[in-house]
Amino acid sequence: VNIGQEEEAKTLTLRGVGANVEAELYPNAMTFGQQLVAEQSQSRTITFRNQGSVAFMVSETMLRDNAEDVFTLEKDHCSQQVLQPRDSCSLTFAFAPTDPTTYQSVVQVVDDTGTEIWSVDLTGTGIQLPTPEPVPVRVPVRVPVHTVSSPAPAPAPTLSSRIQVSPNAIAFGEQPLNAPMARTVTVTNTASQPVILDESILSESTMFTQGRDTCSTMRLAPDDSCEIDVVFQARTAGEHSASLIVGDNSGDDLHRVVLGGTGVDAALSPESPLPNMASSGSDSGTNSGSGVTTTRSPKIHAFNANPATELQLTDTTRLCYEITHATQAHMVNEVTGEQIELPTASAGCVPQTPERSTTYTLVATDEANQVVRQRLDVTVVGSPVGSPVESPVELERESEMESDQEPPTVPVAIAPTRGSTVYCTNTARLEWRSATDNEGPITYTVTLQRREAAAAAEDEGVTLVSGAWVNLTTQTTSETQLDLSGLITPPFTYRWRVQAIDAAGHTSQPSAWAQFWCISP
Repeated sequence: VNIGQEEEAKTLTLRGVGANVEAELYPNAMTFGQQLVAEQSQSRTITFRNQGSVAFMVSETMLRDNAEDVFTLEKDHCSQQVLQPRDSCSLTFAFAPTDPTTYQSVVQVVDDTGTEIWSVDLTGTGIQLPTPEPVPVRVPVRVPVHTVSSPAPAPAPTLSSRIQVSPNAIAFGEQPLNAPMARTVTVTNTASQPVILDESILSESTMFTQGRDTCSTMRLAPDDSCEIDVVFQARTAGEHSASLIVGDNSGDDLHRVVLGGTGVDAALSPESPLPNMASSGSDSGTNSGSGVTTTRSPKIHAFNANPATELQLTDTTRLCYEITHATQAHMVNEVTGEQIELPTASAGCVPQTPERSTTYTLVATDEANQVVRQRLDVTVVGSPVGSPVESPVELERESEMESDQEPPTVPVAIAPTRGSTVYCTNTARLEWRSATDNEGPITYTVTLQRREAAAAAEDEGVTLVSGAWVNLTTQTTSETQLDLSGLITPPFTYRWRVQAIDAAGHTSQPSAWAQFWCISP
């Protein structure tokens, strides 16, 4: 180094310490399980985290050996991003097989030097459900009535289909045990005349249940549609199947929807959440392959502390979360009882400086008041000796939540039942059979809706209406009945359902919608 006009060179010593780039992709292998051919799977997320002490840039993310492009990179929050120490980013993938075979691919993440490459294997299997067996058709026998001028015999009935049911097969793929997943069946009147649908029937199966049902006993105008939600909730590992029968009330036009799914023990899955990892990205995965929008229970994809769950006194950590299918969300400090409001019900982070070791509970609720919770323990090293201890009430509540891991059973509607007619009087009420739970006690959330009159038709003196469903009331009660006084008026169509909630906050699946008509006495 030459300074000014001096000819004598000066020496400047530079020192540095080399450090390796340390990073990790999680999970280290991802399987999409079985997926129906030509349908897209639910989105899955891989997290890439800088585990080292130096920052580096991610140059690009690539999919290798991706035959027929069956795996797709939907969202890339990593490429061209600089990851500081302990920072993370996310990659979201989907799987859409084109043939009934097993596919494999490799995800590669490359740093800006091109010398460091991290890889994750992707696998998935395309399946085709068996073609539904033909459903026997009941052909009504017409007996000619002889009169003085005996008319010609009536022509044979036309057995062409009057309704269209889509899809005719649903593959739920691999689902964790006791994690419900809903898919929707759409029924459309393709005839030129109104059609009255029969009550839909689900074959005997403890793994499949009917949820929302706007079809049973309904009158559909030409080109009108209705929907039936089918819920798959595996209680045992392995493959399960069932059938949904849909038809009109003549019995001449019956359709069978084949249902299939596989229960997987989440404890054995390689894709369980990575502890103490912040989640990036606020986009929630959707099931775009079904072509319809389904109502699902809220799901917590991530709930982590960044930078760590072990803190020194006065340290601040950021509690980060990612939720889908929720309308409300909050956190609770289980020691202080403080409820922490969240900026959104989808994804974000909130800073916390706990004064002592505690447990934070993330609570997510959907529009049907279904609730899910996830707990996160945060340890504070060096808490003062005089730190408060949990009260007996807090200890009892924590013990209940830990011991009760089972949701209550589904309550059964007693009256009014589907397709019934009731008088709109002050004595009208909803009644249901009580649910059971391994701990108790149980409360119930009851939802009552009314169908608006978009179109009307007369059928045997009863006015039938078709239009959008409007929520009238959602009430919580410990009884097994609800007074309808002042809630229903003629001549409208109503439907209702009930859901059980136990003391630990676990919710059952809601009962099937029970639709009824309200008429003047």
